[in-house]
Amino acid sequence: KKSAEVVAVKIIQLIDTDAFETCLKEMSILNSCASPFIISYKETYYKDNQLWIVMEYCRGGSVHKIIKENGNLGESEISYIMYSVLSALKYIHKNRMIHRDIKADNILISQDGKVKLADFGVSTKLTTTYGCTNSVIGTPFWMSPEIIQNQSYTSKTDIWSVGITSIECAEGNPPYYNKYPWMAMQLIKNKPSRGLTNPEKWTDTFNDFVKLCLTVDPDERPTAEDLLKHPFVSKGMSKEHLMRQIIFSEKNKNPSSEKLINSFHSQNSIIANDNDLRVKPINFDLQSFVEVENSVTNKLNQTPIK
Repeated sequence: KKSAEVVAVKIIQLIDTDAFETCLKEMSILNSCASPFIISYKETYYKDNQLWIVMEYCRGGSVHKIIKENGNLGESEISYIMYSVLSALKYIHKNRMIHRDIKADNILISQDGKVKLADFGVSTKLTTTYGCTNSVIGTPFWMSPEIIQNQSYTSKTDIWSVGITSIECAEGNPPYYNKYPWMAMQLIKNKPSRGLTNPEKWTDTFNDFVKLCLTVDPDERPTAEDLLKHPFVSKGMSKEHLMRQIIFSEKNKNPSSEKLINSFHSQNSIIANDNDLRVKPINFDLQSFVEVENSVTNKLNQTPIK
């Protein structure tokens, strides 16, 4: 049934079965989430050895895009963004999930100014009794010290990334952004960031919020629920108008970007209508998964290796 709804489509070329399994994990996690602070998943299609993951369309694009096009954000905007991100994290942590890739590029803004957490491609579902995992994954500059040190970690690793993302919003880049990734990882391990570069430029409440997020000992680091009560974050509630002003500002009006607004760091995004989606849908049942996986495996086996 045609709805004329505008959606974002993440197109992923399936080069191996590992890529397929990674996509299924992201689809499964998104499908299980029901929060106004998380990008909504609609459906997935399989076509020509590609997965088309259909999701909510956010006209404002990513916070990273907004920073690069409009300049660094002020405390009011950062407060509102962090309130929304922490609300999303409170939801997924309560459901025993870790995002593991919090950064401005994975935070999207809808047309009405709402902030949505996106890109669950490296997220994980906690299954152990103690809620720990130990795989090294994420984007180096935003990684917590415990991940880099190959220690077991919990959902508190996302809180470290919130602190780094706050610095990114305020200063335009995360700490050590001008270093090679491997060098940045060593610096995070041996000399982790403790706060904003020029704390005197910011209020005490913002400085305190960032420092709490960047508590090196994860056992002492606050939870998302704790931080939602912090004065810097609590004042960010219901401030959608701040993001709407940025989205619709003259500086941010770029006609060429209207065809490709959502920013996915490592994948392609397009805008599509229902006529483009006449391909095989994937339902969340074992039979559909097996059918598509067998099709992917057969095509990969038939492709000559160059």
